[in-house]
Amino acid sequence: MGKDGQKNIYAGKRIVIVIHEHARGGPGDALRDFLLPKGISKLLLIGHPLLYMQQGRKRRSRFEYYELGLLKKEFEVPLLKIPDQLLYIKDFYFTLWWILSKRIVSDVFIGVDPLNALSGIILK
Repeated sequence: MGKDGQKNIYAGKRIVIVIHEHARGGPGDALRDFLLPKGISKLLLIGHPLLYMQQGRKRRSRFEYYELGLLKKEFEVPLLKIPDQLLYIKDFYFTLWWILSKRIVSDVFIGVDPLNALSGIILK
């Protein structure tokens, strides 16, 4: 039970958030910051650059992995200069790879856009 007598629906959950972002500190990070103090057991945040924005081409895909609210590992993919179509395939591949390599079976998968949601459907 929480401080106000309500059940904590987040306690012990395993959550994956996958988002395309134009900068750090956006909705994915805000959602992470909201969820971490709620008692979740594992959280994997995956952020890919928005390719239609010029500054997105200078950013890298990344992940942050948390257990019991503590950052356990973070990683960024080296910057790749390849055609856009291949960059989307790269995003899809790394999303699947990171989730499978961390062996996270999520209770909640938040895929923020159709490509990221498709990753969650495939992993289901």
